Amino acid sequence: VLDAAKTKEKEDSQLNAKKDYEITYFLQKERNYRKEIKKMESQLDHTKIDASLSHENLVKKSEALKEIQNQLEPLRAELESYSVLPPDLDMAKLKLTEYKIELEALNKQFLDCIGDTTM
Repeated sequence: VLDAAKTKEKEDSQLNAKKDYEITYFLQKERNYRKEIKKMESQLDHTKIDASLSHENLVKKSEALKEIQNQLEPLRAELESYSVLPPDLDMAKLKLTEYKIELEALNKQFLDCIGDTTM
């Protein structure tokens, strides 16, 4: 029983020593990180970077851009539907006349087909 207690005490002592070492190690890392943070914040203050270029602002601008692009999609589709039109009024009138002639020819062809089937 005494040997088991001594063994347990030795294991506990080793475990405590390991934990003490880890605590010391992590506290030192924390101090180093804090020094690095202060150093980097100081460098950031000296660079005088425009606040509009911060990550948060860039993310907001990116989201606004996506929203605008989504609003543009239906407008682009509508604009595309007009792309077949001629660029000026005279050309549009000419194109309209061509379509009217084509429509008359199709109507005549249709009526001829109907007349052929009734005979």
